[in-house]
This record gives sequence, structure tokens and C-alpha cells, in this order.
Amino acid sequence: MAVKTDAMIVRTVSDAVSGPDGNMAADEPEVTRLRLGLEGSLPLPADSGGSVLTPSLEIGLRHDGGDAETGLGADIAAGIAWVDRQR
Repeated sequence: MAVKTDAMIVRTVSDAVSGPDGNMAADEPEVTRLRLGLEGSLPLPADSGGSVLTPSLEIGLRHDGGDAETGLGADIAAGIAWVDRQR
């Protein structure tokens, strides 16, 4: 079992620009994302020859803040790994 977390902060700044359609205003957006998750795996012997199957599951909660997406979300992932020690 493992706890994973990450954070992302992006800041973009642009200057005011004159164009054929008039003046475009300067923009200063800021986007943040925080995520906290749990990851678990369990190695299982597949046979007596040393093969191991390892299923894994990851569940995370995410908080997004910014102009495009604001709110909460969930990340769910599953996987399986197979190791054959003879090969």
C-alpha cells in the first residue's frame, strides 16, 4: 500500500496586443491542481516455476481550480504485471 500526492500550479501572463479587430486585453490566468491517492498491489505466485502475477489498483481524489475545469474528480486505475523468472 502506498500514498501518492502531487500538486501543479501553472501561471500564464500575456501582454495587451493591438490587432486588426482592435485591442486585446492582457490576460493572467492561474491554474491549480491537487491530487491525493492510494495505490495497492499484491504479488501472487502463478506457478511453482517462479512466475508471479501482481494485480494493482489506484484510486485518487483530485481538486481542480482554474478557468477551464473547476471542481472535484476521481482517478481510478487498475493493472496487472506478470514476471516469469525463468525467462
